[in-house]
Amino acid sequence: MGKTKQKASWMQSRIWSLPLLFTLLFVFALPVTANVMDGAKRVTLVNPDISVREALKSVEKQTGITIMFQSDIINDEIRLKLNLKNVSLREALEEICMPAGLQFEVKEDYILIVKAKERPKGASRKKITGTVIDEKGEPLMGVTIFIENDRSRGTITDANGHYELEAAPSDLMVFSYIGMTKQSITPRNDTVVNVAMQEDAKMLSDVVVTGFQTISKERATGAFDIIKQATLDKPSTTIADRLVGRIAGVQATTTADGDISFTIRGQGTLQSDKAPLIVVDGFPISTGFSSINPNDVESISILKDAAAASIWGARASNGVIVVTTKKGTKGKGLKVSVDAQVRIGSKTDIDYLRNILSSEETIEYQKKTFGTYQRPAKFPSSNPTSATLTDVFENAYTQAGVLYNKYKNLGEISESEYNAGLAALAQLDNKKQIEDELLRRPVYQQYNITLSGGTERMDNYVSLLYGYDISRYQKNNSQNFQFDYRGNMKLLKWLDMNIFATARYKAADQSGASAGEFTALAPYDMIRNTDGSQADMSYLRQYADGVNTVPNKFNFPYSDWSYNIAREVNGRDVTDKILNGRFQVGFKATILEGLTFDTKFQYEYVQQDTRNLYSEDTYNVRNTINMYSTLDWKNNTAKPNIEKGNILRENKFTTDAYNWRNQINFNRTFAERHAINFVGGIEISQNKAKRRTFAPIYAYDDEYLTSYPIQNTKVEDIFGNKNAVIDTRSSFSYALQRYFSAFANLAYTFDDKYSISGSYRTDASNFISDDPKYRYSPFWSVGFSWNMTNENFMKSIHWLDYLRPRITYGRNGNANTTTSMYPLIEMMGIGRNSEVPYARFTAYGNPNMSWEHTNTVNIGFDWSMFHGKFYGKFDFYNKKGTDIMADVSVPIASGQFIITDQIAITGAKITANAAEITNRGIELELGGSLPIGKDFHWNGNVTLAYNKNKVDKFYVNYIDKSDMLRPTAVEGYNIFGLWAYRYAGLTEVNSTSGTGKSNVPSIYIDKEGNTSPINSIPPEVDGRDALEYMGTTIAPWTIGMSHAFSYKEWELSFTMTGKFGHKFRQTTFNYADPLTSIPNRQYSQLSDEGVIPMPTDKTIALSAYASFAPYMDYNIKSANNVRMQELSLSYSVPNRILNKWGISRLTCYLQGNNLFTIKATDEDPEYSYGSFRLQPTYTIGVKFAY
Repeated sequence: MGKTKQKASWMQSRIWSLPLLFTLLFVFALPVTANVMDGAKRVTLVNPDISVREALKSVEKQTGITIMFQSDIINDEIRLKLNLKNVSLREALEEICMPAGLQFEVKEDYILIVKAKERPKGASRKKITGTVIDEKGEPLMGVTIFIENDRSRGTITDANGHYELEAAPSDLMVFSYIGMTKQSITPRNDTVVNVAMQEDAKMLSDVVVTGFQTISKERATGAFDIIKQATLDKPSTTIADRLVGRIAGVQATTTADGDISFTIRGQGTLQSDKAPLIVVDGFPISTGFSSINPNDVESISILKDAAAASIWGARASNGVIVVTTKKGTKGKGLKVSVDAQVRIGSKTDIDYLRNILSSEETIEYQKKTFGTYQRPAKFPSSNPTSATLTDVFENAYTQAGVLYNKYKNLGEISESEYNAGLAALAQLDNKKQIEDELLRRPVYQQYNITLSGGTERMDNYVSLLYGYDISRYQKNNSQNFQFDYRGNMKLLKWLDMNIFATARYKAADQSGASAGEFTALAPYDMIRNTDGSQADMSYLRQYADGVNTVPNKFNFPYSDWSYNIAREVNGRDVTDKILNGRFQVGFKATILEGLTFDTKFQYEYVQQDTRNLYSEDTYNVRNTINMYSTLDWKNNTAKPNIEKGNILRENKFTTDAYNWRNQINFNRTFAERHAINFVGGIEISQNKAKRRTFAPIYAYDDEYLTSYPIQNTKVEDIFGNKNAVIDTRSSFSYALQRYFSAFANLAYTFDDKYSISGSYRTDASNFISDDPKYRYSPFWSVGFSWNMTNENFMKSIHWLDYLRPRITYGRNGNANTTTSMYPLIEMMGIGRNSEVPYARFTAYGNPNMSWEHTNTVNIGFDWSMFHGKFYGKFDFYNKKGTDIMADVSVPIASGQFIITDQIAITGAKITANAAEITNRGIELELGGSLPIGKDFHWNGNVTLAYNKNKVDKFYVNYIDKSDMLRPTAVEGYNIFGLWAYRYAGLTEVNSTSGTGKSNVPSIYIDKEGNTSPINSIPPEVDGRDALEYMGTTIAPWTIGMSHAFSYKEWELSFTMTGKFGHKFRQTTFNYADPLTSIPNRQYSQLSDEGVIPMPTDKTIALSAYASFAPYMDYNIKSANNVRMQELSLSYSVPNRILNKWGISRLTCYLQGNNLFTIKATDEDPEYSYGSFRLQPTYTIGVKFAY
């Protein structure tokens, strides 16, 4: 069957045309020249107490430009408080000269400092005009300007940052804007006064971005946290790294591969989405942190309580993480920034991962247990017949197990040969071969280049990222390409336009071995023979001697039925390609002063293509084709039913999503006492997901694009099964989610003291009930805060900068998209026996299904002391979740009902709003920033959080014991409750052999102390009676510490985290069946008192012990741990050197992550024995800009 290669989809071509379009737009929008004073010379001068003379000398030293002045014009009693970071020379001189009554003149090759012109006495008022901009040169709309001694004379800047005001030369003009440092300027003889405002350095004056609006933290009533640029600027491969350990109440879970997920203030749902909502530049995204270039992020706001997050309504119960990206700078020349880094990981800790005994110890254990502790079974034969062929393929024995079977059961080898074989195995060790053939040291490289700039009417920002990841598995690699563009344009005086576009492409080769493939190896299972050839490892798949005999008796398509893990890896080509495109466009129209209208649209497209090509060299292909052969035992022939050749399997997943939002914004201050911030609007969104799993293609030729069609899907296989069906089925899935939302948020502040806030939002969705009382659920919040330090009675407390109590209450929501108000039916394909389409119900449907609701009360305090040197915050919260989705039993009259003769339901459970969950806790954050000596500086913070989680309501008549051995919801306990059997010691019972007595482990089965042997527990015993609550697996107490110490151009920083108060189930001995499995390293535990010993009844299968022993109460241990998350050292080349090179920044850094863990046990509580554990990584890199 011929095929032709398909062209790229229309969507792919459109997405990848965006980079060219926006790059051209960016290049042509840049100004041709740049002012030398603005860009070429950069100055950094941070000193809270410095004289004018010292400041000028520092500038002269950094820039290399001579600064001349007469000594008597400098007033040495004037002390300056400077916080200049990489600013232009002009900006630095303005900050130094203006407060000292000086001005500067630029000469040909030097700068002259002179006295400012005298103010004319008795001068009359005149019109002062000017423009107010921020640190990036962007105009600030809504800046309040007034005369200090006459507040009746005031104005507000327009959309262009322009203002006009009548003032006398001696008047003091005050400029005030949320999130910016207030400035006071005397106009003197100037008629034009332009002001560049700087962001307030104090923690409590930050601007909070909710995704819908930007408000001052001084006026916000909710619980927010902000990650600033200084933290985000540290090297990382994902922005998730920057959140770990820095925010109280945000608990991180990190996989061994470094993937990070977060829980904010505890988990409040059972089946719905548990992750926080991620918002980028105002819109939610579906692709998570991986689609965000960490070098493009300017700030991150974490919204915790109802007042902060309720504007997001039905998606806010889990908290909201709002990411704001960087933008270009209007009126500035081209700025280029480059970041290059290499992260080197540690070699895999194979001993920890495999957790097995040595070869010698393994053989010793197997010799002791062969012939005992195992259930009677049919022993495979090396020369199987049609009656015993199944035994060959259903019994994969260890090499030692094969020797025992040949000696004891089949009599094919003598005792001496058996012992010699075991002795030879005991001398082998495959650890080095695994390291050489399958593993390697992981390395990740990332390179990012950023170009930014703009004209007076437009700013542009372009970033290009390339990442190359060499996995710990050989043959596993990935490449990541990402392009981002952001542009802001002033189309008209009253109309602004902004554009954002990103395109990300990731290509991954996943052909390498998986952990499961090589952890199944016994320590004596060698990958290569002594001569270097690949060893036959067929014993890992079937009974080795038998499967190697069968092909010799028949003319199979493949006479070689052997398996080797390295051969398997080399014979397959498994690739995964992901294309992610996101486009935003928005318009802002200024209607009146402080009143604007926004319309924004986002489109997101994700496509993932998985391609698994297995060559004839893989056991996968040879086994599949041979197994579907029809055997003629009389003539010893095999008729193939599948043509020989490669097998191709492909999957495709796509997501189309859009959001369209229209909103009115009003932000204005009246009479300098009444500040109003309002936003209201509507939003519609849709997310459409399609998944296609294509039928396997047999006899596929990747060069000629040909394949072989299957003529008959129902065949007779090698076992004589005449109804064996060859897999030729494709499957398809489709999911559509639609939302409609209406929202409003109002904040009012009186006299910079009292702030109240209120929000309301209603959401509707296509998977919620048709009944309006369920579908349109209101989400709302109210809040109050009091800036006490602005009260007159607080003025005398000079050391206290800021004290603000606040309280909020409100309701958020969560959506469950796994079920519906209607029954959900999944088509299962063609029946193997009926050969007609059939389906099954995946959900029965619930016509009364509604949103999950979370009511939250939050009481908090914010403070700052000693001019921002110390600051902190405290919060208490209580989150009450109601209408939580859970599976509940429902009566079905017949126990089963049939929709058609091909569609049936059995069981009796539906998903309904049936549970209630409470999360209650406290959060404390303390921070500081102190100069220690002339060139030494410290800043840091410590966070502490406590969360108590409880399922308040979830009635279940009966809970099976096995269900409670994994985290499950039990009324009255933590969602992540850890339950264990109470070991009652050994009980003497009749032997299962029918003769004599034996000692069997027993457990307590109720609270009255009654016991039962583990092999005869009454089935009616409820898990809540048989098991004991041991604690929670999620830490209720968490701490985080982040500190940075800087000395001149050097900075040393570290981050540590701690988790306390939780438990984990330590790894126990696995009671390995000696024929089929390998004993782990916990074998020595059996000698400990109070631990279940090996069975005394030799006829008991070891698997019976293995299913109980790990869940005994004595295995529960403390999971307390402290981790060194990050240790970083950086050096920034001084500006005095950079200015000579025309470079504005050059920083080199060295960083270590996951360097060590302090814990109560040898086993890591978060990475148990037998799995990958988090290991140290080391990053070296450089950042420079010009």
